[in-house]
Amino acid sequence: MQPLSYRALPLLLSFLLLALMGVLRTDGAAAIAAEPEPDPAPTGTDSLFSQVIPFGDSEVRILSDTAFGLCVPVHSITWNAGAAIELNSDDLDGPIIAATVCDLDCDGNLELALTARSCGSGGYTNFLLLERSMDQWTRHTLIPAPTTANEGRMGHESITVWEDAVEVAFPIYAEGDPNCCPTGGTRRIRYGFRAGAFSVDSVSQAPQAERFAD
Repeated sequence: MQPLSYRALPLLLSFLLLALMGVLRTDGAAAIAAEPEPDPAPTGTDSLFSQVIPFGDSEVRILSDTAFGLCVPVHSITWNAGAAIELNSDDLDGPIIAATVCDLDCDGNLELALTARSCGSGGYTNFLLLERSMDQWTRHTLIPAPTTANEGRMGHESITVWEDAVEVAFPIYAEGDPNCCPTGGTRRIRYGFRAGAFSVDSVSQAPQAERFAD
């Protein structure tokens, strides 16, 4: 038997290494490297908010899917057994904290009032009204309040849905106030809903603000 040439030795070692790695099979045929399996898609629904609201002989189902994170839920609204509509963060930012059925403009059409709170320490809320008419949902949002009504506004808001109005209340922060302790009182902005649109009906202010936690 002829001894291995020193030039053939590196080639033999490379062949053995490739066989061990599975790139080459020992019978000389090329091996096909397996593609890495993709990460499994989120399955199931981690419901942060789930509610069924009766309305006469019908019902509205609200479900929030938090599979992609608590702060970016996808909200699903179903009327009876019909197709669901989805709301993302462009429609309603943050987890839903309140939902109620109403008819603010007294036109006989179902309206679903949704309040969500953005993540973070500011306690900022956002509001969406869904109006049901002709088997369709129409989205309505609150219009910006006058600039003077927003002076000293730094979150910690609450939203109340009345029979014929929506009221946004928040503490007023004076310059230098810490997050826990606003000293400027509480302001309330009352919105009416008529002819398919919101308008500011009144702005009022109370002298004593509530104390909010950090």
